[in-house]
Amino acid sequence: MLRFSDLKSFSDADRSAALRYVWELYMTSFPAEERRSYDNFLRAVLSDPYCSLFLIGERDVVEETKGFIISWVLSPELSFIEHFAIAPEWRNHKIGQACIEMMTALALSSHSCILLEAEPPLTEIARRRIGFYERAGFEIIDADYIQPPYEETGRGVPLYLMAYNKGGIDTKSATRLLYGAVYNCPH
Repeated sequence: MLRFSDLKSFSDADRSAALRYVWELYMTSFPAEERRSYDNFLRAVLSDPYCSLFLIGERDVVEETKGFIISWVLSPELSFIEHFAIAPEWRNHKIGQACIEMMTALALSSHSCILLEAEPPLTEIARRRIGFYERAGFEIIDADYIQPPYEETGRGVPLYLMAYNKGGIDTKSATRLLYGAVYNCPH
């Protein structure tokens, strides 16, 4: 059975191995404008109390990791999935679907909303990704959303903002929380 193992629970040696694994998958899974620099990445996942890096696997063994999730707690009723990737050799094995089902079940049981960003449907893979999230119960809440740049020299990226279990969450307020916590960008 799949589980999420928090990086903070690993020994120093295992944490180092996990970070190497995640960094390699991170670099190959996301375009440059949607990634943090290495130092910024380490600062977020190791030092920010609202950010968590979870390894996906059946045991707490780095060598058996199938992917990762970087998530943020924005408020007691709002979380954000910043990055979610499954290793290429484990794609199309329904692992991503199982992970999303686990996350959405937790959101329902805690009466909370999950936010995530998705690329606009300009490519087949982007259309498939949006469809994947919609089948899981996410809805597009802002098609004009701009992801702030991670680095001072970067540019904002037009993305869709999607939500699961939106309930009474105000999109503008949620975006302000997201911009402030994740991107350190008042808006």
